[in-house]
This record gives sequence, C-alpha cells and structure tokens, in this order.
Amino acid sequence: HKASSHVHVSDKLIEDLNTLKIFLKLYTVFEPVYFRFACGEIMYPRKTMLKYAKPIGIHLYKNMENINKAEALYLMVPPLDRRSSVNFDTGKETLEFRIFNGTRFATIHQNNINLSVNSLLAPTKNLIDEEYLDYRLKNDFLSTPENIPLYFEILLKDSLIFSDFIFDNNLDKAYFLRQYIKTFKKDGKMIIPEEKVKMLMRK
Repeated sequence: HKASSHVHVSDKLIEDLNTLKIFLKLYTVFEPVYFRFACGEIMYPRKTMLKYAKPIGIHLYKNMENINKAEALYLMVPPLDRRSSVNFDTGKETLEFRIFNGTRFATIHQNNINLSVNSLLAPTKNLIDEEYLDYRLKNDFLSTPENIPLYFEILLKDSLIFSDFIFDNNLDKAYFLRQYIKTFKKDGKMIIPEEKVKMLMRK
C-alpha cells in the first residue's frame, strides 16, 4: 500500500509533433481522471504520490500557448521535475507514467499499461476531438492545485468522455471504467455497491 509502479512507453509513439501536442492537451484536461484510475484497486493514493508523481496539469496549462506554437518536438514539453506524474526525460528512450499505485494484481498492471499506451496511440487514430480539448482548456479547466481533492473523486462524465477518446472498443472501456469507479470486491463485498454504480451510470 506504500509502493508505486511505473509504466514506461517507447517514445517512438510520440515522434510526431501533432501526436505529442494532442496527448499533452488530453493529459492536461483529464489529469484528475488519470489520478483516480491510477490508484488501482485501492480507493486512495499512496501517501507519497503527490511527492513522487507530482501533478503537471497546471504546468502544462500555463505553457499551452507555447505548446500550440512549437515547431519542434524538443520545444513541446516545458521543463519538468523527473518526479512528475509523467516524466519525459528518462534517459531510456521512453516516456514514464509515474502515477500508479503499487499492486499485486496482474489485471491492474495490465489496465495501467493499456491506459498509458492508448493515451499515446489515440491521437494517431484520430479518436480525440481536439476542439473539445481546446474548449475545456478555455472554459472548464479542473487540473489546478485547489482542485487536487477532485483527483480522487468520481468525475463520471469526464471518465466516460475520456474512455471514448482513448479506446476504440467497449471491452477496454469497461475495464477502464471498472478500475476508475473502483467496482472491486473486498472480503466478498463490493467496495462501491452495485446499486451505487448503476445510479452513477444513470446520471
């Protein structure tokens, strides 16, 4: 419960300027969704998550004008601490997602990898509505320090939009939403009761 797990994805997936730009916008808008999902089967983050996987949404947001104008990959990502939630400077030709809680369950690791890889693949498949991301950045931006408590609450509408953006099949969406909402069993009981899940899905 105190450990973390990191996912490294080949930076070959973000060699295209437009792919990286859309990913940065996606992450900036939906950082709260990433963080709750990243808790895995546990309802809350490890105690040191915000120290060793610092949120970067507000940092990216403040640099979004430069990100939009950048004409080279190395100009796209503003300088970040290597302990950021997403680390672009690993020295291993990878991009590192550092936000995930440690887990003993293979399914959780698989879901974490699936989320990380598909976050970078989705822009190449034209799954993401960039105009929607621009609208959210201008009118409804949540990834701010004062909104950190929201990172661990259920933002159902955002999670549904996000899953539609990065997954192209319903099975992946279902696995994502199950981990995001935390419909896991503990001692034979649902952590969130089935009735609560159904109520949330109706809203």
